[in-house]
Amino acid sequence: MDIRKSSKRLAKLLTYVLGRQPDEFGLVLDDNGYVRVKELLKAVCEEDGWKHVRRRHLEEILITLPNPPVTMEQGHIRAVDGSHLPRPEAATDPPKQLYHCVRRRAYPHVREKGIRPPKEEPVCLAADQEMALRIGRRKDAEPVLVTVHVSRAGHHGITFQRYGSGLYLSGSIPADCLTGPSLPKPKTKDEKPAPEPPPPPGRFFLEPDPQKRAEKRFRRKKEIAWKKERRKRSRR
Repeated sequence: MDIRKSSKRLAKLLTYVLGRQPDEFGLVLDDNGYVRVKELLKAVCEEDGWKHVRRRHLEEILITLPNPPVTMEQGHIRAVDGSHLPRPEAATDPPKQLYHCVRRRAYPHVREKGIRPPKEEPVCLAADQEMALRIGRRKDAEPVLVTVHVSRAGHHGITFQRYGSGLYLSGSIPADCLTGPSLPKPKTKDEKPAPEPPPPPGRFFLEPDPQKRAEKRFRRKKEIAWKKERRKRSRR
């Protein structure tokens, strides 16, 4: 397949992702319809048959097609025609539970302080766990899945906006509105490490015991000294 045909196929996919259903791919566009190129590439590469797509393939669309359906600017990309995009709208009847993934390193902080989005970006929540994990794995290979209790969040005055068919947006979410896996128990200073278990039956250590090795050397030296003394007596 030549570059032009390949670019046409990719352009058709991008028209759908960026111009119609970004939520289907776990993407949230800004008010101007833009999304970071890195985020788009991660989402596209999750699709069968598109794992090879890189930034240069996006640039080829702009070069090879006479009327490219996308435009790129300062590390962001959007569809030229954004008239069919979903718009955030007030969620009048959101699910009782929504899901969000956080990095493993950030999870202890989230359990204590809650979810706080960077800058003015909204918190992206998913209606099902599979989508939440899909989005979370773009930042951490093994993210921690957190459940957001919507009714409890409502008591804090938190509102949710629906974005497309399966995503919801909100502001910061307090820690008492979240549930997730238990944190590992921290080790105390007086806590001693668990002793190593003995080797299973039928196995032995290749490395000799240091004390036995020292005893063996001592016996060998004593034996050599005794032999030397016997030779001296025989020569007399």
